[in-house]
Formats: sequence, structure tokens, C-alpha cells
Amino acid sequence: MIAGYPRFIRKGQVFDLLDVVRGTETIVCKGDMRKYTSFYATGVYRGIATGYVVGCCFRCFYCWSEWSRDFPEFFGDFYSPNEAYKRILEAAKKWNVRKARISGGEPTLCKEHLIKLLGKFEKDNWIELFILETNGALFGLDPSYVSEISKFGKVHVRVSLKAGNPEAFELRTGVDRSYFEVPFKAIEYLLKSNVSFHVAAMTDPRIMPKEERAELIERLRKIDTVIAANLEEEICDPYETTIVRMQAFGIDPYRFFTKKVGNDSYKKGDGDCFLKLFKIADVEGEDASLRDLYDIAMEEMPSFLKIYGDLPPRIAIYRIYRNPRYQEKVRRAAERFLDERCKCS
Repeated sequence: MIAGYPRFIRKGQVFDLLDVVRGTETIVCKGDMRKYTSFYATGVYRGIATGYVVGCCFRCFYCWSEWSRDFPEFFGDFYSPNEAYKRILEAAKKWNVRKARISGGEPTLCKEHLIKLLGKFEKDNWIELFILETNGALFGLDPSYVSEISKFGKVHVRVSLKAGNPEAFELRTGVDRSYFEVPFKAIEYLLKSNVSFHVAAMTDPRIMPKEERAELIERLRKIDTVIAANLEEEICDPYETTIVRMQAFGIDPYRFFTKKVGNDSYKKGDGDCFLKLFKIADVEGEDASLRDLYDIAMEEMPSFLKIYGDLPPRIAIYRIYRNPRYQEKVRRAAERFLDERCKCS
């Protein structure tokens, strides 16, 4: 056990990011092997095979991950890239899904393991899409890491932001505020390296005040308008682990989760086809395909979008945006969408 290794955080507790990265990697990485607790398929992203990894370098008080985040010494077994690949592929074929990911912890820890694992999936004929969910810290600290990820055509990165200003970042994650800009650097590097990605953020108003949400969206807008408009906004759910971490942090979980959170509804026929694309995708998370969301909205999907129809909506939007034929139209629609969103906030 590492002395001083942070578990649950309490208000005011702060640590250095690199210290926790190094400490966690000494526990969960061994050569090109990494600790996993399980392999399975789940319904998110409309069906995805998952390897559940051990260990993270943030300590978000609202985190849903299992106790292996806080006590990585006591959970999981080591798997080589080939062993993890085979187990994830086995789950994918068992449940007939064509997407894969590693989740539960921070996947960019144990870099050697991740790069070799992605190489396996890149050559695989069954898996069509690999979703890499990250807090962005290690990508933001090392642009060469992003360059290596850019070699894999099947990878789509989901960068999860935690705050809109340095003080809130430190409070929620426990990471020293001097690292606040690092995930935004990751976004800039991903964009520059032409990696498929989108950004998510815990903008639940019970956690993030509307003024801070506006700060975050404006910060993203300065990087790229479409990235800002394509933001996946998260709501905090009462997982058992979340409840315990909140209690340790000093928040009453009962009072928190009995506060109501409103949802905006999509209005049929609202806007041109690209503006409508952002509005339809904004109704829900990534558990439905783009085609499903058009059906839910009772809208006819334009024929030129149908090749993207089976993708999760924000992945679809990013792929459409990177098509030179639609790029300027998507950018203009993103500007209009953000202007409307800011007026409604």
C-alpha cells in the first residue's frame, strides 16, 4: 500500500496529478499488462463490449466507478493486451455487438498496454468502433500520446470534462488547479491530430452552476464551435458508490438526489437540417443511435445522413463535421445552436 495514496476526497483535499498517476500505475500496470475486474457487454452506446479496468488519476466526488478506483490494490487481475482483446471480443460476439471499449477507470494509464490493445482491435474484422473514454489528463500532458492514438482508424475518443474553472476543477476532482487547462489541451491536440472525438461534461445543475456551465461552453467554443455544440451533457445518478463518495465529501446524498433536474424537449420541425441535427442529438445521451433519435423526434432523416444512422449521435456529428462537403454548413449550424442554447441558459 502506498502511503498517502488518495481514496475518497473531502472538501479541500488536493493532490498533485503526476503523483497519483505514478502511484496508480505502480499498482495497476506491470510491463504491458493491466488490471481488469471483468469483461461483459452493456446497453450503452446501443450495445458495447467492455473491459472494466482498475485505477484512475482523478477522485471526482460524484464518480460512479466501482471501489477498484479507490482501492486498486484489492481488485482485479493482470491481463496482457492479447488476453484482454480476446476477452472483450468474446463478450462482443456473445452479445452480437460490434463496438468495444475499456471503462471503469482511466484507460490512458498503462500506455504500453493500451497501444498494443488498440493495435489488436485495429486488425480485427468483428469490432467496427472502439470508444476510448478518458478524462484527457495524460493526452493533455503528452501530445505524442495523441499522435499515437491518431494511427488507429477505429478509435473514437470521449473526453470527459469536470469543471468550467480552476477552482471548481480542484474542488470536484481533488487535482491541483494548476492542471485545469490540461484536458482542454487534450482537446486541442485531438483536433489537430484529426482524431475522431467528442466532449462530455458533468453539467448537472446540482453540481455545476449555470454560470460555470456557460464558462465551460465558451472555453470550448474558443477551441472549435462544433466541438462546443456537440457537447454531451451528463446528469449525476445515484449509484451506490456515488452516494458513499458524496457522503465522504460532505454532501447529503438524499437532499442532492431529491432535487429535480429539468429536461429540454425537442420541437418538431425546428430549424434547418444541420441545426435540427444538433437539437435532436441534444435530447438524449449516447444510448441510442442517430437513427433512433430521429424516430423518437418523429422526423425524417435526410438521405445523406443515413450512412451515419447506426452511430451514437455525437460520434455521427463529428464524422459529418469532418466531411469537407458538410463542414461549413455544420459549423454555421453549430453557431446558431450555441447562440440559442446560451439564450436559454
